[in-house]
Amino acid sequence: MGLKDFFNKLTGKTKQVADKAEDVAEELVEKSKDMAEKIADKAEETYEVVKDKADDYAEIASEKVSEYKEKAKEITDDLKEKAADSLEEVKEKTEEFSGKVLEEAKNFVDSAKEAVKDISKKLEKDVGKTQTDKD
Repeated sequence: MGLKDFFNKLTGKTKQVADKAEDVAEELVEKSKDMAEKIADKAEETYEVVKDKADDYAEIASEKVSEYKEKAKEITDDLKEKAADSLEEVKEKTEEFSGKVLEEAKNFVDSAKEAVKDISKKLEKDVGKTQTDKD
């Protein structure tokens, strides 16, 4: 009977080992479920934090873009105004210069007319004297 007892003890030990393995496996499954649940919760929390941060950064970026857009508009408007002022100043200087040139040209023409009149009168006198000298 020693052999039968041996196999009974062996079978009993195998059953105990199998039961223990099953208990350990169940415990591992439970721990794995708990751990997976904790990881999923942590992942969800992390997602929310990242999403909130991304939303914050997107809002900040949008504000900065709006600020830079406004500054660019102000600079552009300022440059347009300066360009318009410069053009107006150039126009005024051109008109002033043109007026001076026209005035000087008119004075020159008037002087030239006077000179031609004077020369004509002088020529008439000289021609008249020459005529009287011939007579």
